[in-house]
Amino acid sequence: MGELMVSKTATEPDVDADEAGQYLTFDVGEECLAMSIDAVKEIIETPVITRVPMTPDY
Repeated sequence: MGELMVSKTATEPDVDADEAGQYLTFDVGEECLAMSIDAVKEIIETPVITRVPMTPDY
């Protein structure tokens, strides 16, 4: 379920020292989003959800 993806580019982009840093990237639907790792307190994986028969969908 949880998958850590690490990618490296062939050429490093020119980045100012103020913009360089570590970022957490994650997918939401079809979009890939990122946020500064400094803003992350905890990473929690979504547990496997078991459907219970004869109950309403939520």
